Amino acid sequence: MVDFPGTVWYNLGINERKEKKMKYFITYKIDGRIPVEVEAGSLEEAVEKSYGEFAEADLSKMEYVDADPVSCTDENGNFKDLV
Repeated sequence: MVDFPGTVWYNLGINERKEKKMKYFITYKIDGRIPVEVEAGSLEEAVEKSYGEFAEADLSKMEYVDADPVSCTDENGNFKDLV
């Protein structure tokens, strides 16, 4: 583009490309391992008690984590199954 003396250039938006962005909410299926320690008299009792302990578990201590996106919803409520 050549500027001539006295020429004023206006941005008419010809070279600008604006993408419309929207929010997307992605749901993940998480597979991981959480160690839970309980005291019990039998395996069955230990498993039973572990459910209560698991409900209170700190998920930041999850080990061997694998995650896969399973669904997506955009801000307009359009749902897409990703599986």
